[in-house]
Amino acid sequence: MSELLNTLMQDARVWQGHQHRSTSQPAEPTGYQILDNQLGGIGWPRGALSECLLDNSGIGELHLLLPLMQRLSHNGKTVFWLNPPHMPYAPALAREGVNLDQVVMIHTDEAGDFLWTLENCLRSPVTGLVMAWPGKLASRDIRRLQLAAEAGSNVCVLFRERRY
Repeated sequence: MSELLNTLMQDARVWQGHQHRSTSQPAEPTGYQILDNQLGGIGWPRGALSECLLDNSGIGELHLLLPLMQRLSHNGKTVFWLNPPHMPYAPALAREGVNLDQVVMIHTDEAGDFLWTLENCLRSPVTGLVMAWPGKLASRDIRRLQLAAEAGSNVCVLFRERRY
């Protein structure tokens, strides 16, 4: 392996599912101990991109983030939804304890606008969680977003179809 890749793997910037490495960034508990254990015993990593690979959207994947949305929104942190495939049902989120005043939904039409918006959400100090549905991303775009996530030190989950 190249020296750069070895360095990234040692610093826990590239995570392999069968290996658990600690990182210097704090993490956010998922609210589910079994999931925390699968995520290296720490929960959702901050300052990193996490991917949730799906066969289809709308199969209950948002339940994975519901405890985090509740906690962050009540702590005054903004929860961004970027290009969700379905309109979130606000009454259900409120019933589950999410502070809707801290929820922002953004729709973009252009890929460049999407990347710019996602990058700025990740860098913002008001952000607690960014959930985004990006579709296909180029390697250079992922690196750009990773740097923004590190700078903002918040949680980012990218929901992507397994085929991308």
